[in-house]
Amino acid sequence: MDNIKRLIIDCDTGIDDSLALLFAGLRKDLKIEAICSVFGNCSAHQAALNSMKILDLIGYPDIPIAEGENKPLIGEASFAVNVHGANGIGGVELPESRRKLCELNSVDLLVKLARENPGELILVTLGRMTNVALALKIEPRLPKLIKKLVFMGGTIYQEGNVAPFVEANIGGDPLAAQKVLQAGFDSIQVGLDVTQTTHLTGEDLKWLAANCCKENEKAVAYLRQALVSYFAFNHEASGMVDCCPVHDPLAMLLTVEPQLGRIEYWPASVETKGRYTAGQIIIDKRLHHEDWPLMGCVLEVDHRKCVETILQAFC
Repeated sequence: MDNIKRLIIDCDTGIDDSLALLFAGLRKDLKIEAICSVFGNCSAHQAALNSMKILDLIGYPDIPIAEGENKPLIGEASFAVNVHGANGIGGVELPESRRKLCELNSVDLLVKLARENPGELILVTLGRMTNVALALKIEPRLPKLIKKLVFMGGTIYQEGNVAPFVEANIGGDPLAAQKVLQAGFDSIQVGLDVTQTTHLTGEDLKWLAANCCKENEKAVAYLRQALVSYFAFNHEASGMVDCCPVHDPLAMLLTVEPQLGRIEYWPASVETKGRYTAGQIIIDKRLHHEDWPLMGCVLEVDHRKCVETILQAFC
């Protein structure tokens, strides 16, 4: 396929990250070149181990999987154990992987691949942007070397999930996000405006179990187990009934099928201080706006079409 999109995925492999990885691994028009782990849903080390096990479920070829940063640029890390369980994947125990961690850490691997493949790789971040911010210190040309940055994080109009207008990935390391957005990447933001309102339901999972390909039955069985606790958390946190938001998988889907979303480009920045505002993404829609780099904001999607397209990858 001439139109295969080549990805570096930077993630804190929790429950929704694992669905995103499975989707990417099953799409014939995507090629995962490497996975970089970062803290967030769990530790960076646990995230790397989880990524290996998730790829094993679908027999994905051996690729570099690197361990990344385990704390934000300033302050200490906190892990979303209440959301994703102690092991990051809802307490589901998967077989140990025979894959080995890359000798390079996530930051160095990101820089190496970008330098070796200028203009060819899409960087998809599904967690904190700490690795990317540190990579910029080593290679300031990174925004020119990376073809596009697609990130799950932030919110423009939807309420936040860790503060009134702050989403967890950006709020987990606001300074890193600020450095990345100000660096000048060709960037697309997939935030709570669309992820919190795109829902995967229990009926979707029943349909998937009945219709997936035989070779994907292990992956689907894992998802049905892991999503039990994720559904329960979202019921308690947001009042959702027998469903959950589709955060990271939606960002992965829009990487390959951006036509499923409506994107507006605005100058954008990140607040780095304030009890309630650290991690808030600010867009400036004034005629005489701040001189900030443009960011593509996904503000609307076809919710059911998106969910159906994600599920179809398993069939």
